Amino acid sequence: MSVEISDNALRCVDGLAWRRVDDDVYVFRMDGSLHVLEGGVSQFLWETLDSGEATHESLLKGMLSAFNVETEVAKNDLDEFLAGLLTAGLLVG
Repeated sequence: MSVEISDNALRCVDGLAWRRVDDDVYVFRMDGSLHVLEGGVSQFLWETLDSGEATHESLLKGMLSAFNVETEVAKNDLDEFLAGLLTAGLLVG
């Protein structure tokens, strides 16, 4: 999946509740929908986004620092993750 993400501040939309269970994150919307973000990288990215405004660049740097992954792989994974959040209406960019 290809998505054009600017380097503007990204943040979670208001009115969400979430819980971490093992390496997964369960995100609940006020409309009753549930979104499951699977895996440690998704957990890391979600918690970073939820802690305040982040940028694509800061998220990428965080991934490269926290995980043993090549830059291009991390960028592609990050773009796919953010696109999924935008599509689900969980992210304001």
